[in-house]
Amino acid sequence: MPTIPRRRFLQSCAGALAASASTLFPRVLSASTEPNLTFPSAPHERLAVPSWPFRGYIVAPLNQWARDPKLPGMDLKDFAAMVVKRFNVRNIEPLSEHFSSTEASYLKEFRASVRNIPSVDAYDGPGKCILSGETVDRRVVIAKSY
Repeated sequence: MPTIPRRRFLQSCAGALAASASTLFPRVLSASTEPNLTFPSAPHERLAVPSWPFRGYIVAPLNQWARDPKLPGMDLKDFAAMVVKRFNVRNIEPLSEHFSSTEASYLKEFRASVRNIPSVDAYDGPGKCILSGETVDRRVVIAKSY
């Protein structure tokens, strides 16, 4: 077997690497630079009301420092319904301190309270379930379930 000088060996390795990289990198770069997300097209669908400005109303163990006893209190589950009723906004941004509990049973009730009213306006139509990701016939909005 003929001996290959070190310099020639390194040149051939670099050439092979460059050739394989030229076919691999375009696919990798195009996949990483294009997000696979669908954003709502209507500006109103992108709005969300944070719970922070309403901290004086929200009753929660970690929110006692901000809770104003002179104001009527509400649980975070009721906050979602209030936002839909008052502002006609379908999304909320709850602060972690505003959850009454982090136990599974409370979180299950919270999820049910914010997703059980069918949409009857411009947002009506097929969509995806926020829990399972499965396709559903009708969308639901963030609101209190009755």
